[in-house]
Amino acid sequence: MNNSNKVGVDNDSETVTSNTTQPKKLCEYLKKRKVMWITSTIIVLSIIITIPIVIIKTKETNNTNTTTTTTEIIVTTKTTQTIKKEPNTTSPSATRTSTPEPTTASTSTSTTTSTLTARTPGSKSNLLINGDAETGPCKASNDASPTGWNHLGSITQMIYNNTNVEHYFTDPGPSDRGNCFFYGDTSDKTNMWQQVVMTSTVNPDLIDSHTVYFHFSAWLGGWKHQNDTAEVSLTFYGHMNQVVGITVTVGPVTNTDRADITSLLYREANGLVPVGARSFVVSVAIRVFESGGANDGCVDNIVVYLHQ
Repeated sequence: MNNSNKVGVDNDSETVTSNTTQPKKLCEYLKKRKVMWITSTIIVLSIIITIPIVIIKTKETNNTNTTTTTTEIIVTTKTTQTIKKEPNTTSPSATRTSTPEPTTASTSTSTTTSTLTARTPGSKSNLLINGDAETGPCKASNDASPTGWNHLGSITQMIYNNTNVEHYFTDPGPSDRGNCFFYGDTSDKTNMWQQVVMTSTVNPDLIDSHTVYFHFSAWLGGWKHQNDTAEVSLTFYGHMNQVVGITVTVGPVTNTDRADITSLLYREANGLVPVGARSFVVSVAIRVFESGGANDGCVDNIVVYLHQ
């Protein structure tokens, strides 16, 4: 009896213990499920919130890229339009040099100030009016003032192949010399000059962003052993007609440079158009070496063009 009672008590205790443990485990399981559910909900909400933000950022980035591309295209278009309006002569070299003449007359380096990295010209039209003396009257003696130029003194448009000045087509000089050239004639010193507004040809913004270059050249010379000379200068001016940058000069060519041969020798200068420049003036000065005689200094094919 006693043993049976003990056994019964033991069994009852075990049963009571087992029934208490099961609710605890169930509570812990439910708590874990709740935590997992909350965590999953947070993750889902984060994804829902993040996706629209990512989409908006992507659209903003695409819009920015589109705007940048559009700006670059506009700049390129402006550059192309400017180049189409620009000049036409020979291509500039990487630095100012005295290029070879078509015959054996000796050469020398003339005064200049500018150099630049070699660039391909966009266009090569001469911006000067009548830089080659082919426009207007051209005579075998004086009284043929240079067309398109302001002038002082006796400078005249003289015809080649005449016995008065003895400059012939067969003398060393430009292969495309035409029929006429500029000649000093009777004045001890004579000048001509011409102003050109660049803004009708090139966008000023391109000049001010250091992207516009100039080519400046001329054929200069004289008669035999006479040391009468010609030189040509290029000066840039701003919108207030103030000098901008420095004056570039080609020439003079002396009788020693010409080896005492009647001839015209090629001189050129290349450089960057200075910031703020809106126009330029080309000036020609022809001087006699010994006063009292004819001024045999001469020049032909004066050229200025702009390029990028």
